[in-house]
Amino acid sequence: SASGAVIVLTRTGEGKKGFSLFMLEKGLPGFSVGGRAKTMAHRHVDVTELNFDTVVLSDAELIGGVPGDGLQQMLDAIETGRIAMGATAVGLARSALKSAIDYAAARQSFGQAIGQHQAIQGLLADMGAKTLAARTLVQEAAAVKARGGRADMVAGMAKLFAGEVCAEVALNCVRIHGGSGYVSDFPAERYYREAPYFVLVEGSNEIQKTIIARRLLAGDGQAIGL
Repeated sequence: SASGAVIVLTRTGEGKKGFSLFMLEKGLPGFSVGGRAKTMAHRHVDVTELNFDTVVLSDAELIGGVPGDGLQQMLDAIETGRIAMGATAVGLARSALKSAIDYAAARQSFGQAIGQHQAIQGLLADMGAKTLAARTLVQEAAAVKARGGRADMVAGMAKLFAGEVCAEVALNCVRIHGGSGYVSDFPAERYYREAPYFVLVEGSNEIQKTIIARRLLAGDGQAIGL
């Protein structure tokens, strides 16, 4: 609702070459934008409805100037978006991990920092290892994309794994904070609200698993060293 224009993928022909991308500006006859939805977190993200009522498009709105390139353009953007989403998820996981480490070092229980307790150490170790693994996978996906290679599978892996790690690390951050993790005086509760976003957007994690499995079954295992 805040943007002056939106990009829409629409069918303009038959088959895979029958899709085109158009940029629609507000004020185009028949096109309108609904009200902004309230979300539990990531309130900088504009979630709204797009309404179309007999919208007539022309070459002036066509992106790229060539009809039929829309699907490939969109898939390329989705790959980049999934890598970026994985990177953002890693960023949140790192913040949650740092918050958990700081709290575990400062909070005293039975005369010592709770970080000295084996149960807390186990959580922190898992959080650290998985956050680093997610970061490494995202960097690999970005490198493949930058080289111009096919990145749909590795981008899906990066988004899938980083999103799941982010959700797990955010939950464990709340656990380490205990009751303090449930109140807004500490950042743990915000991390916990924000983490599910990365499991859902840019294609759900269930969709990522389908994409990954199909590419592996098609013989693309060399992308991961098979």
